[in-house]
Order: sequence, then C-alpha cells, then structure tokens
Amino acid sequence: MKKITLLILLFNLAVFSQDNNMEWKVKNLSINDQFNNYGSSFYGKNIVFSSSDGKIEHLYSGVVKGDDVVSKKIFLKANTHESNAVFTNDLKTMYFTRSLFGEQ
Repeated sequence: MKKITLLILLFNLAVFSQDNNMEWKVKNLSINDQFNNYGSSFYGKNIVFSSSDGKIEHLYSGVVKGDDVVSKKIFLKANTHESNAVFTNDLKTMYFTRSLFGEQ
C-alpha cells in the first residue's frame, strides 16, 4: 500500500511540476510513525490528516513549524474510518470521508 501511495504522490508531483515548472521536495516529518498518514489538508495554521491507531483511521491535527509538522493529536475520533478532511474558507465547516464497517 505504501508503494502505491508513494507512486501516486510522485505521479501527481510530476504532472503538476511539468505544468508549473515547480520543483518539489519529499521528506519525512517529525510526526511520521509506523502507521499510514495521508489525506492532509490545511486548517488555519495547522494541518489535519488521517492516520491509524493500529485498528482504525481517525483525523489528527498537527502544528506546522517551518517545513515540518509537530505534535500529532486527535482531531476527530469515532468508531468509523475518517479521512480526507477539507474546510471552508472561514474554517466553520468541514467535509470528510467516512467509511462505516461492521454491524449497522
């Protein structure tokens, strides 16, 4: 899964950099751990992303400091998988993907 995600990311970077003559640098962040971290979106001066706690994906937030993200903490936790949060310009409304599983 990590290889597929990385390939998709690199493909998108290649396409956008060709269109805009931009250079991109990919690096590990301080918050990276053994779980998948993906689906990031800016929330004011912070970032919101999806990450696993080992069993289920939740939305986490991190503080952006320079070119790094520090302090991973829970942003939205439910008994479902949540990912890919986006926010309106006034930051009052959030849209995200939720996957239900198990008995409903």
